Amino acid sequence: MFTQVLFSERNASTLSSIRQKISDARMNFQACAVVRVEVVVERMKTAVNAIDSTTRRTEETDHYHWHIASSESKALLDRLSHRDQAEYGSPINVAKSGYLPGTRAEVLETLEDWATDGGQQASIFILSGAAGTGKSTIAHELAKRLDEKGRLGASFFFVRGDANLSCIAYVFPTIAYQLARSQPHMRSHIINACRNPSFRTQNHDIEHQLDHGIIIPLKSVSEHPYPVVVIVDALDECTDPELERIPRILHLLANRLCSLAYPLRVLLTTRPELHIERAFESVEFARSAKPYRLHAISRTIVDEDIKRFFSAKLFSLPQFNEVLMLRPTVIDDLTKSAHGLFIYASTVIRTIREESRPKRIAELTDDLLSVGKQVTLSELDNLYLVVLAAALPSSFLKRRKNDHSLALAILGAIALLQDHLNEASMRSLLNISQDDIESILSKLGSVVLYSPGTDQPIRPLHASFPQFLIDPLRCTNPDYYIS
Repeated sequence: MFTQVLFSERNASTLSSIRQKISDARMNFQACAVVRVEVVVERMKTAVNAIDSTTRRTEETDHYHWHIASSESKALLDRLSHRDQAEYGSPINVAKSGYLPGTRAEVLETLEDWATDGGQQASIFILSGAAGTGKSTIAHELAKRLDEKGRLGASFFFVRGDANLSCIAYVFPTIAYQLARSQPHMRSHIINACRNPSFRTQNHDIEHQLDHGIIIPLKSVSEHPYPVVVIVDALDECTDPELERIPRILHLLANRLCSLAYPLRVLLTTRPELHIERAFESVEFARSAKPYRLHAISRTIVDEDIKRFFSAKLFSLPQFNEVLMLRPTVIDDLTKSAHGLFIYASTVIRTIREESRPKRIAELTDDLLSVGKQVTLSELDNLYLVVLAAALPSSFLKRRKNDHSLALAILGAIALLQDHLNEASMRSLLNISQDDIESILSKLGSVVLYSPGTDQPIRPLHASFPQFLIDPLRCTNPDYYIS
């Protein structure tokens, strides 16, 4: 019994000693592990700091060398016929920056995927949509997002009526200039191109500009890990008297981008105007371009975005809760009246903001929603006048004796019957041929929805267009007024 107790006590003592040694070993191991982890973490921090430091030094060196060489480099780049106001962030493009977060999610996601995906993607993305569907706002927002990521190479936003921003001659020189400024790895190649006597920087031949200012320099750039994007907005606002130059610039882009190993991608936005649409239908574009038509987006999705826009803007008015008490369905009603046009929604908001009294705002929205009491939306009327003048210019209407009569007859049928006739019924009603109908309606894709050779209704894009055509105070150009 004594022996058992003795061995038991010894065993307990031994076990206790073993436990203590295990505990000490565990603590030593943990301490060593912590030390090792701390050492590894410290080494990682040092490595990261070294990378950051190297990156900063590289950026500072690049900036320093750009500064040192700036007098010569800027002088060389300034030889390019560039226009600074064409850039998306310029003051003239502020009106296009009214993007509301949360809207246009589907199209922006598609565009960002195309713009940033390092895999195989079309080199050209064509964003097409009727007048007032928000193309420029989408292009501006994409430019902003890509600029923040360092992926925006250049942007050229056409502006109708501005001599510098509505002319093809300045597009490629401006893009080359911006690429040299925004992309350090391209800079020396474009500057060297400007030094080359064969590059006549003031030559307004667009093929010469594209080849010598952009394509040849980019062929000298080694592999690049990610795409760089160029955005050209509102091609339809180019009022160059030589309209054939627009299809030419498109064919040149499609042809030249295919020859580049460098991942340069180009977004083009435009209304569906005939001379531009025909270029997009060519074999070259079928190979290298990705088309996206805004009117193909579900109307439900567009209406949700417009409703979100109306809600955000109206609830920002201090007196809107009182308006809502007077007109509980006003947001839904205005959304319905927009018919998918963002320009209508933004014009309505600007009109409402001019009033401060809730009762007057309620009355104004009643007028906006009433066909009989149509409030004049001057911005929309100006848009219609511009679209009609571009599609059916005086030179076209006076080309043949009956062209003007034909145009007025077709516009009159649309104004009076709206979406109650198709191509066959219009032929029968007006006693004209399908070719005659197509010769006019194919030019009006920005304001009229028309599918040639089908029984689909021919209908105005927005209900305000027929009302505009029959009101002499709104349709101030007699070439298009329906009396």
